[in-house]
Amino acid sequence: MTVNVACLDAAEDIGTATELVAQSTSDPRARVVETTTSPFGSALRTESTMGSMVLTEWWTDHGGMVWGVGFLHRPDDQDYVRIVEAMLASWQWA
Repeated sequence: MTVNVACLDAAEDIGTATELVAQSTSDPRARVVETTTSPFGSALRTESTMGSMVLTEWWTDHGGMVWGVGFLHRPDDQDYVRIVEAMLASWQWA
């Protein structure tokens, strides 16, 4: 299982996580699944179909920056999605 984390850029330069998600979900292969709240922060979770795989992403703003966490998986790997969410819930910003 591989989880990728990226700090994209300053929200003032590229827009907030909510604005970026609104742009990306205009693609019919992408959809907003839910908004979650954890120590990681309030995050929008999206799912996009990529061939036979699903890209689940969590988007949040922290410290003026936009952060994304991505997990590429098979559609039947929902147990792993819960594991990634538990991992995010354990994070603390330093």
